[in-house]
Amino acid sequence: MTFFGLGCGGEEVVETTQPKPRTVVSKPKPKAKTIEVLKEQYSIDARIHLDELEAPRDETSRIALLEFFDALLKVNEATLENSVSFSDKLELKAMVSAGLADYMDSVSRLDLKVGINPLGGSCVMGVFEIDMDYQVQFWGFSTDGTSITFSSLEIPPNLVNTLSGNWIESYY
Repeated sequence: MTFFGLGCGGEEVVETTQPKPRTVVSKPKPKAKTIEVLKEQYSIDARIHLDELEAPRDETSRIALLEFFDALLKVNEATLENSVSFSDKLELKAMVSAGLADYMDSVSRLDLKVGINPLGGSCVMGVFEIDMDYQVQFWGFSTDGTSITFSSLEIPPNLVNTLSGNWIESYY
C-alpha cells in the first residue's frame, strides 16, 4: 500500500530547465527638439525667449508653453480658450474686450521662467518687457495626457522688483 507518494522504488529525479536570458534591445529615448528648432517649426513669435537649460525636458511641454505664450502675444482667442482653465476663460474675455491686443502689441520681449511649485506642480513665469518696464504673469500648468491646461496664479503688485536668483523659488 502506498500513502501519498511513499512506497517502493528509488528517489524520483526532477529535471528543471533554466529559462534562457532574454536579450533586451533598448532604444535610446528620443531627444527633445531644441527651443529654437521648435520656435521655427511652429512659427513662434520671436519676442518669446525660453532658455534651453530652464525649459521642460519633454517636447510636449515645450511646445505647449511656446504655443500658449505665442497665442497670448497674438491674442489668439480660440487657442487661449482651449488652453486656460475654466475659471480663467471669463477673465480672458474681459481682458480681450479691454484692449489686450493693444497691450500685447507694445511688448518688446517675453522671457519665460519654468519651475516647480512647492507641491510639485509645474509653473511658468512670463516676464513681459514693455517700454523698459516689466510686468509678470504667473501660470500653473498640468496635463491630462492629451492636452495641457494653464491656470493663472495670483501675484502681488510689483513682483518683478522683489525677484532675484531663481525667480520661481524666490516667488515661493
